[in-house]
Amino acid sequence: MQKKCLKFFVILVLSFVFFCSACLAREINDGSKKEPGQISSVNQPPDCCFEEVKSPRLSTEGYKKKVDNFVVIFDPSASMSEIFNGKTKFELAKCLLERMNNRIPDFKMLGALRTFGCPVYTSLLYGFAEYNPKDFDIALSTLKSADGVSPLDFALRETSKDFDKLTGKSAIIIFTDGKDMDEDVVTEARKLVRKFRDRVCIYGILIGNDEKGKELLERIVTASNCGFLKMADEVNSPQGMDDFVRSVFLCADADKDGVCDSVDECPDTPKGAKVDARGCWSVGVVLFDFDKYNIKSKYYPILNEVWEIMKQNPGLKIKIEGHTDIIGTERYNKRLSIRRANSGKAYLVRKGVKPQRIVTIGYGYSRPRAPSDTEEGRAMNRRIEFKPVR
Repeated sequence: MQKKCLKFFVILVLSFVFFCSACLAREINDGSKKEPGQISSVNQPPDCCFEEVKSPRLSTEGYKKKVDNFVVIFDPSASMSEIFNGKTKFELAKCLLERMNNRIPDFKMLGALRTFGCPVYTSLLYGFAEYNPKDFDIALSTLKSADGVSPLDFALRETSKDFDKLTGKSAIIIFTDGKDMDEDVVTEARKLVRKFRDRVCIYGILIGNDEKGKELLERIVTASNCGFLKMADEVNSPQGMDDFVRSVFLCADADKDGVCDSVDECPDTPKGAKVDARGCWSVGVVLFDFDKYNIKSKYYPILNEVWEIMKQNPGLKIKIEGHTDIIGTERYNKRLSIRRANSGKAYLVRKGVKPQRIVTIGYGYSRPRAPSDTEEGRAMNRRIEFKPVR
């Protein structure tokens, strides 16, 4: 009887100790939660991810914004509670997302934060709204580690519906370990890309080292031709995170004409010049009456615009190309086209441009810009055009 009592007493004491330990742990965890509006991960464990760099947001010098909208899809499902490199995957992913939020350039764009996992298959915690780092951080502070499976396909399906209401280019950034997912996720990613084509890019940050998860996430991001996958370790440093943010949100724009270098067909646009979708100097066309080479006053604003650009770019030289319609002989039209080009040059020289900065050439009717079988087409072909000389 005494032995039974002693055994019962030991069990009771151990139960009490366990209960107190659990309560203490809960107090510690509750005390470490961020208050709404608190920026960065001040109360995160110091080794959660790289130490925050106290500096302004990522510099955009020499770059331009390449997205108009972005959504972060965050995985708080059961597998993210697993330990990876001494911390839970959830802790690491949340910390990295906080770091990313602190480095996104201060651009005007729409942002969103979506999660997935049981008991709610997918939930929009923030947005779509005009991106504000503080508001995004408040939403991020409400993230809780969930449970159950990983219905990323549901999150992608809802994101597709969100994009129906948006314009411009969008980025999807997925934080996940890629576990407990099936082929439906890849199918949904491909559906989304087919729907929005080059308006969407998918990026992934793999938390952990699950090979099947990595293979699946690689297939998801390559559904879009512009996406890529990064391992958590690759972005877990100030330089690594800056490189990631720059690749997702920015593109190089050396001549600052608003067109990404990767698609810029005219990479040396004169400063201050308007450009077309190709990144080439876009200046109006000066048209002429039939068999005339005098410039009408209504075209003076176009010539003045060229003059202003030449003032802003003292080293700039231009070529003025003259053209005619198809009526008349080749020899006559060749001379007429040169006279038209020289009329444009004379106007700019009178404005103060040095003659040696302007080259003139006449093409006659050899380079029409419109069909010559109508009066409207022939009128469009009687013109001069301006191009920078490289």
